[in-house]
Amino acid sequence: GRISHDAAPMKPTELSRTASVLWTFASGVTVFGALGVVEALSLADPPPDAAATARFGAFALVLLVGLLVTAVHGAALLGWRYGPCVAPERRDVDVELDAAATVSARLLSLPLIAAAAFAGGHVAHGFVQRNFAGPFTALAALAGWALAEYFVPTLRAACRAALSRLCPTARVMSVRLPLVVALTAAAGAAVVGAVAISRLDLGAWRLGGLVILALGGLATPIVALVAERWAKPAYRAAAGVVVCAIISAFAGTASLARSGEASAALVEHGGLSGVAVGAVRRLSDADGDGVSALFGGGDCDDARAEVFPGAREVPGNGVDDNCVDGDAPPPPPEATPPVSAQPASQATTSRGRPLNVVLLAIDTLRPDHLSFYGYGRKTSPNIDAFASGSVAFDHALAAAPNTPRSMPAIFTGRYASRVAWQKRFANYGAPTDENETVFEVFAQAGYATEAQTAHWYWDKAAGIKQGVKVWDNRGALSIKESNTQSAAPDLTPRVVERLQSLRASGKPFVLFAHYFDPHGKYMAHPEVADFGDELMDKYDSEIAFVDRHLKPVFDVLDSPAFREDTVVVLFSDHGEAFKEHGVLFHGRHLYEEEIRATLFLRAPGVAARRVDTPVSLIDVFPTLAELAGLRAERALGLSLQPLMRGEPGWPADRVVFAEQLPYPNYETHLVSATNSMKRKAIRDVTAGRTAVYDLIADPREKVDVMATDRAAEPALRAALNAFIEADPGGP
Repeated sequence: GRISHDAAPMKPTELSRTASVLWTFASGVTVFGALGVVEALSLADPPPDAAATARFGAFALVLLVGLLVTAVHGAALLGWRYGPCVAPERRDVDVELDAAATVSARLLSLPLIAAAAFAGGHVAHGFVQRNFAGPFTALAALAGWALAEYFVPTLRAACRAALSRLCPTARVMSVRLPLVVALTAAAGAAVVGAVAISRLDLGAWRLGGLVILALGGLATPIVALVAERWAKPAYRAAAGVVVCAIISAFAGTASLARSGEASAALVEHGGLSGVAVGAVRRLSDADGDGVSALFGGGDCDDARAEVFPGAREVPGNGVDDNCVDGDAPPPPPEATPPVSAQPASQATTSRGRPLNVVLLAIDTLRPDHLSFYGYGRKTSPNIDAFASGSVAFDHALAAAPNTPRSMPAIFTGRYASRVAWQKRFANYGAPTDENETVFEVFAQAGYATEAQTAHWYWDKAAGIKQGVKVWDNRGALSIKESNTQSAAPDLTPRVVERLQSLRASGKPFVLFAHYFDPHGKYMAHPEVADFGDELMDKYDSEIAFVDRHLKPVFDVLDSPAFREDTVVVLFSDHGEAFKEHGVLFHGRHLYEEEIRATLFLRAPGVAARRVDTPVSLIDVFPTLAELAGLRAERALGLSLQPLMRGEPGWPADRVVFAEQLPYPNYETHLVSATNSMKRKAIRDVTAGRTAVYDLIADPREKVDVMATDRAAEPALRAALNAFIEADPGGP
């Protein structure tokens, strides 16, 4: 009754190969599993009702990436150990040294290829047609590779000679020399990369996922070698680890696919898991429209390519084209935005002279980093003094979180999507002649219009200069050079001189001055306080620096002659983020740290006061026009005069919008709406997801009200949807 087992035992070579593969996979999933646990536990602010799914999903996706990376490692390991060039029966020293020399020569040729690609990219950066830039850079890299191939034989011979002297046995502590060379090169590249990244202000780029991937990829073969050396007999345990990892990876990924909130949390705050969500969204896009119905992609019909978040909604066609609250009803006739009465004749001062206008822009200035608003550091004594005598708009919102969209909105009094653009989706799109700017309106009324700036942007977006008779952009440097530029010391004397000259001419004028200094890269300035070495410390020092150099300008504007007939507006075009929501700098989100702007306005006959009502920077143009007795007929903003004077006339139901329009460097489309009750809705048009925040109870925007109440703020969300669907688009 005994059963005979005739199966032949595994040969030693087969067992060795099996153990190598199993221990490589087991080591990979162990390393990436540990990294996944760290990422899951460190995930910031997951939605309460989807926190467990988000954390499990983060772990699973990191593990899934680990399985893919480990598969590559396993194939490479088998090739090194059991491939045709190094068969088990022939592991002589010469073959090992030849392989190590080949690896070394290839690695040494990489800098030449990288230099050629960098040179090609530098040339391609100036291409008008962006589609040609990638192929040109690739061709440059290919040329570098061809040149490198010419030198590879010489490099291989030199490396062979050096390695034969340094390591004649072709082993380092029983580890094969080719693998030692590859791991040493990888470790060196990781160190150099980490040092380089630490010296750059790259907060706008989410590099955490790449760091995790590099760490896991580097650690996996090392752990595999150690594990195989000391635990090879227990290869069945390794098989169990691999099977459990595969089950966990796919189970967590499957649960994440059904949770839009959890997926959005990973995209927002995850490292490698956030990168992986983007990848699986693309892979699960069934209809090829670029948006998935899974992983929070937001596609409400993944079988029809014309239906996706961001599509043009066709009212009344029975189809929810843009996946926003069903099919939109036919829109009512567009109403003219309410504005306070504007006199037809030009306003004058008590002495019969027209009002002058001075616009002082400080790029990237967050109001909550000013001493005026109770900031703990003395960053802004001169700005504070000016603000104390002005109307301070405590909740002014930029129309966009970056200069190329915000400044045209300010100058035209229109939201960024309502500006007429040449290349709207370019990195630096230029407004067209169809727009009417604040400078044009005042120039047509006989004003002298001037601008004093020192930055490359004002030359790159030439369409923004409409109506400015004299634009002095002396001192503008290249994009790269501007990162370390401090123009305020040279700009202030020019501004002071032009103020005095324009005043002496007796002709009414509009003068615009732009101070770029608080914008990154933040520079150290010995003449102001050194608050520390962290990014926020250096940012605060930059504010103190520009504040110091604005004092001579304020001294001129505070003279009796200017105070009696000059309107002065001090504003910033957007704010700055310091990882309140996972990123640094700006141009990525519509949270308050990025769109909350500085706005102080001083006008003759208007008493200083604080205004807490949410307003928009697009309101500046119609306000100046009304103060000067002119008309801003194409502006969509409202005159701020009722709020400035504490009088009736401001619409209680006013909603202020802001937009992150997609552009090549960041293709996510976001739109926000804030009402007078300080409820704020942010819609990710790209992903088809809406969040609502109560800015009074939750000023840091950490709690999405819709997580617990899907019907929250219906009127606000309806206004937001209507604004998005009325977007005229553009080329």
